[in-house]
Amino acid sequence: MKLITISLFIIVNMLSSAISKEKVIPIKDFFEKPLIDGIRISPDGKHLAARMTLGGSKNLVILERETNKQVYKFNFSDDKNEVGTFGWLNNERIYARMQTKVGPLELPAQTGYLFAANYNGKKKIKLLPKKRTGRASDVPVSFSVLDFLENDPEHILIQMADYNSTQRSVHKLNVYSSKRTRVEKGRFGRNSFNIDHDANVRILQNWNKDYTVKTLYYREDESKAWTEIDSRNREESTLGFIAFTPDNRQFYVYESSKERTSGIYLVNPNDKEFKLVHRVAGDQSIERYIFDDEHNQLIGIVREKGTLTKEYFEGMEEVSKYHKDLDKAFPNQFVRILNTTNDLNTSMLFVQSDRNAGQFFLFDKKTNSVTYLMGVRTKLSAKKMAERRPVSFTARDGLEIRGILTLPNGPKKNLPMVVLVHGGPYGIADKWVFESESQFLASRGYAVFQVNYRGSGGRGLNFQYDYYREMGTSMQDDLTDATLWAVEQGYADRNRLCIYGASYGGYAALMGAVKEPDLYKCAIGYAGVYDIEVQATKSDTRNRDSGRQFLNEAWNAYDDDFVRKNSSVFHVDKLKADIMLVHGTHDRRTPIENYYRMSEALDRINYPYERLVKEDEGHGFYTEKNQIELYTKMEKFLFKSIGE
Repeated sequence: MKLITISLFIIVNMLSSAISKEKVIPIKDFFEKPLIDGIRISPDGKHLAARMTLGGSKNLVILERETNKQVYKFNFSDDKNEVGTFGWLNNERIYARMQTKVGPLELPAQTGYLFAANYNGKKKIKLLPKKRTGRASDVPVSFSVLDFLENDPEHILIQMADYNSTQRSVHKLNVYSSKRTRVEKGRFGRNSFNIDHDANVRILQNWNKDYTVKTLYYREDESKAWTEIDSRNREESTLGFIAFTPDNRQFYVYESSKERTSGIYLVNPNDKEFKLVHRVAGDQSIERYIFDDEHNQLIGIVREKGTLTKEYFEGMEEVSKYHKDLDKAFPNQFVRILNTTNDLNTSMLFVQSDRNAGQFFLFDKKTNSVTYLMGVRTKLSAKKMAERRPVSFTARDGLEIRGILTLPNGPKKNLPMVVLVHGGPYGIADKWVFESESQFLASRGYAVFQVNYRGSGGRGLNFQYDYYREMGTSMQDDLTDATLWAVEQGYADRNRLCIYGASYGGYAALMGAVKEPDLYKCAIGYAGVYDIEVQATKSDTRNRDSGRQFLNEAWNAYDDDFVRKNSSVFHVDKLKADIMLVHGTHDRRTPIENYYRMSEALDRINYPYERLVKEDEGHGFYTEKNQIELYTKMEKFLFKSIGE
């Protein structure tokens, strides 16, 4: 495959903190918001829609593909919201879904507002929600697009529910007038619908009231009754619909089970037979699915087996050929097809690796070539970024623990090391992709160890649910064992170790300093949980039935003895490490009360610590200015504690 690449990267030198500051990559280059972080090509291939950060918010900009001339700039947002997901409805019309502005520790919340406009700015309209008679303001909705109805350019098919409702219904929505017609009424309470390739509603997935049992239903057509295919208990098995076969007669599901082989199954709805198509190891979850648009065919999956790996199904060799050719054109990187023109000749690609923050390319199927468009972080040369190495070790109880070890350029042994703990904690995992924090720390000469301790995602049901209520105990021990393993392997200097994390990672950082006072020289808690009781009484998690259930089942947050034993605020007398605390006063997920209680506990014993509290921030710092201040302060703190 011919590869045409026009590099716009600015080449800079990346040296450790021991070298002069003038030659170190500026902090801003790692954390400033990318100018462009998403591009989609129009169905006819004539225009590009790009999501750009302008004036501190994400907006949509429309460009002519041939000339790169700007056609129009859309700002659907206010000071609190910005453009989230976006795309093309037809050749002339785009949509933009609004999301709240939140810090890096929290997924942006969908506001329930959907806008549409012609690419030249005309016929702009709010599609959702509609204003209700007698109400002073709009009522947001929860919605998802089921199909863009290629043969009906005036409509899309959506499923939606009123704000905070669990019952979804299906509607055909006019993208010019916002008029909608209900196609399918919500059923069974906590439900979601799926369609076949002709946009017929034929799959219903339903959760029971406490989200412990999921049932999958099928029907042959809209005139037939729903038939139960299978029902599963969440802690024993997961079962999820993926897609119909091209002829719409059977469908694929993913099953992760303790009773039989986990993998992709083909389901015959007539006899409810499950046929294994592709085995998926129980401790390796699926990242995403691979579809071939030309054949409407599911052809493979993406898994993280150390690095992101594509696995194509047996018997799909011919259909998957051009997907494999694209992969070969970008060795040691991951290629994702974002969208494709209606004639299937041109595709928008996103290419990424552990060192490449991401680049957009156009692939021309006729000429079998790719053309470079733009990079996400153009000031960071991939050649100058650090290696992110998948590793594994055996914990003290014999359990295999995996993680990502980022090693700075230059010497790889006896380094000062930061154990960077991910949040969550359950279901979240650190992965082999570009990651700004680890690259920033590596650029300052630190090894960075991101540990997927027990409870993390990506390893199946047992690895997650079996370790509920293990924070502060076996989950914390995994981090200790990881640190000692890195020392034993010669990567880390035993006398220059720090533990840092955000959200649950902040919890683990302070608990690490409490439980291992002679191991870590410093600990940084960023939006951390220091008193579990705060989560039970003040966090936004407690506002939902499912949240309160999670706080009880996973955190044991209503058991006073457990809370006191496993909250660092009650054990500050054990500390020896240098401490830094970071928090936003508007944090709803891990409320600022965590910081207040920890700072008061430290003040009572006159324990010194550094702090950074921002009045205008929530769960993680959103503004570029505050992020740069945070990492500038962190850089100085780390150098003082474990630097050369």
